[in-house]
Amino acid sequence: MKLTPLSLVLVLAATVTACQKDGPSAATAPADTGATAAEAAEVADPMAEVVWDDSAAPVAGTRVEINPDPTPFCEGSRQVVEVEWDVAAAEPVHLQLWVEGAPGRRKLWTATKALTDSKRTGPWATEGMRFIALDAKSKRVINSATVTAADCP
Repeated sequence: MKLTPLSLVLVLAATVTACQKDGPSAATAPADTGATAAEAAEVADPMAEVVWDDSAAPVAGTRVEINPDPTPFCEGSRQVVEVEWDVAAAEPVHLQLWVEGAPGRRKLWTATKALTDSKRTGPWATEGMRFIALDAKSKRVINSATVTAADCP
């Protein structure tokens, strides 16, 4: 059997996805996002430098929110949060949500066609972590939100 470059990318993407745990994804969109194989193949190489245009962020009429906000870290430095987004006003072609743990340290969390939705993290969200909505086609940052810590009693 002869493998084409696209076949190889899809096999590698499936292998990486199968090996991942609850943390943010570093590969392609999960199967339940509705992304086609061609769209999944367009996802940036997780090892490559991701260059974005954030000059217009936040785009008017869009939002990314963390719940709860602020997040209580009183019982541990890692918590589950829910990330809600509404980016329909930006009309992104290919929506991706990225996690930035420290400036420049980014990982793809999910790719989706849902322009208004929410998703829960695993128990890995930390104070200062930033969630970024990106139009993957244009590399334009649409909006973002940062996890803030609640005061502990």
